[in-house]
Amino acid sequence: MLRKVTLVATLAAIIAGMFAVPGIAHNGVQHVPPIDTIPVAQPEQGLIYKGLRIATTGPCVGAYKLGTSNRCSHGPDAAPEGVNVKLDVAAIRFLPLAPLPKVQCDGDGVSGKRVQVIYARSSDTPNRYAQYLNSIRQWAAESDEIYRDSAAETGGERHIRFVHNSSCVLTVPHVVMSPTGDDTFTNTQVELAAQGYNSTSRKYMIFVDANVYCGIGNIKNDDSPGAANLNNGGPSYGRTDAGCWGGTTPAHELMHNIGGVQLSAPHSSGGWHCTDEWDLECYSDSPYYPTMSYLCPDSSHNRLFDCGHDDYYRVGSVGGYLATHWNSANSQYLVAPKQPVWGYVWANQPTVVNYTPSATYQRNSTGALNTITRLGVGYYQVVFENLGVYYGGTVDVTAYGTGSETCKVQHWNPTLADQNVFVRCFDAAGNAVDTMFTAAFTRPISSFKFGYVWANNPSAAAYTPSTTYQFNSTGASNSITRSDFGTYQVTLPGLGGQGGTIKATAYGPGNEACHVSSWSSLGANALVNVRCQNPAGRPVDALYTLTYHASFGLLGTLTGGPRAYVWANLQSSPAYVPSATYRYNSTGGVNTITRSGVGVYQVTLPGLGSVSGHAQVTAYGAGSTRCKVQSWNSSGAAKLVNIRCFDTAGAPADSRYVLDFAH
Repeated sequence: MLRKVTLVATLAAIIAGMFAVPGIAHNGVQHVPPIDTIPVAQPEQGLIYKGLRIATTGPCVGAYKLGTSNRCSHGPDAAPEGVNVKLDVAAIRFLPLAPLPKVQCDGDGVSGKRVQVIYARSSDTPNRYAQYLNSIRQWAAESDEIYRDSAAETGGERHIRFVHNSSCVLTVPHVVMSPTGDDTFTNTQVELAAQGYNSTSRKYMIFVDANVYCGIGNIKNDDSPGAANLNNGGPSYGRTDAGCWGGTTPAHELMHNIGGVQLSAPHSSGGWHCTDEWDLECYSDSPYYPTMSYLCPDSSHNRLFDCGHDDYYRVGSVGGYLATHWNSANSQYLVAPKQPVWGYVWANQPTVVNYTPSATYQRNSTGALNTITRLGVGYYQVVFENLGVYYGGTVDVTAYGTGSETCKVQHWNPTLADQNVFVRCFDAAGNAVDTMFTAAFTRPISSFKFGYVWANNPSAAAYTPSTTYQFNSTGASNSITRSDFGTYQVTLPGLGGQGGTIKATAYGPGNEACHVSSWSSLGANALVNVRCQNPAGRPVDALYTLTYHASFGLLGTLTGGPRAYVWANLQSSPAYVPSATYRYNSTGGVNTITRSGVGVYQVTLPGLGSVSGHAQVTAYGAGSTRCKVQSWNSSGAAKLVNIRCFDTAGAPADSRYVLDFAH
């Protein structure tokens, strides 16, 4: 694949520089002389040119033709530094009963333009399909991560549109070729086509069980910006051999298949790659071996596409070269639109190492089942299957049960197709403790009177939180100010007016807790005041998440189930009807509250008794009390939610609070 700068490449670059490569002009003007000599083979690097012919006209000009066909290739990619193409990459060792690696679901998994993953071997090569099948699925999913993470650099989202089954698991055919089918890239394409893998709606990501190449793929010389670009159709093929199996080489070859890097790109190498490192598609290649520049000096960017996002892959607003030339991020073989995702769990087995929570009290917008792993005392990982396809979103967590424990979100991140949410729980003194909890994740794409922030800069006097981890249904940017230790105000533009509700959750590994002290409106804006404290109740600077919503509910999207919330503002009243302004019930019922003891409350939500649902609670006010969900159950047509509140010593205490219930 990419052989980064070595002594040999550097010397070649110097020699090439002496002759100045006079035929290349970039920034959209393409004057690349046709290749007139096929390089000498270097088998140890996977540089095999057998079956390739020099193209002087047509869509392959500046590249190679495969045999007598009109299919084009940039030629073989050199193996990365330290990689021997003759040594097979070992299969991944999966844990027994580990879930199958998954990818971004899209539609029925078959229709339209898609990338088909294939395991291919010659008939004289041992069959290792079963041994490598799940590794191939994992590697393809890692390729998808590269496209996703590269798009995220410019605030966008992309995924490979794979062929998959109804469970979002890759469909990987086992193709057996003749004994010469793996000898050349040309032979491989001819034999796959003969077996029906020649659809005009497919790109083929082929894991070939051979040791000829590192990687090689098709590309066409077409930098036109529209959907009719020749690289926006099929069939085309990207081959990765067993010495380079993994996520990066297939991703690199697929990028060639969808049109990157065109010879007219500003940083073109003149050989279908680029010169501005670090970049997965850049290296000093034949025929000119240009000198590399390091415009993205962090070497970790070597797994991502398009340093500067100005040559071949940019999501979002586009200017310069990509405004008038082919942008591979527009390929119809990638999933472009954002999709709303959400899920919740009731974690009711705090000492069990691994389990699937009750299906009655969990939901997932994709229909998958969420799972929970106990990583240590009071430390849990919630896996929301299929919800990790994008960065961003927000998390709400509440402790559950009769004790005085508190829970918070430590962090969350996507891994392949899944969203991982890490939860920490503590006793009143701040010690880690096993306990039950509820947790919800959501990432809407549109909503009504809905917003959230991840407040990740606790000592800053004023800042705008990460755009990836904030949302405002009006499209405005939320902001945060700090007025004192642990005292913050979140401004949600356009979400002001009467009503709505709030949930605050502390964030990070420590034992801090955060709650809402008040909220109000100033003009069109909602102003939410947050207080964070240590176990003793003293204000401390801390990270947190905050969610505001009105009738669309905690998850920010209409989930097809009833929703309700209340602001419980009369903490010592034995029974009352909360303010109509700050209560909501999607069935039209009137929510009510009773107090049966110090810090012991029951909220009645009429009309919600037919659903299991999900509850979140946050304490309210300037004090240091903490509140949690004790339980919830149905009574006829009503849902009864029991709340417990405690002081910093863990003793029951009357407190105001906010309850949020969703389904």
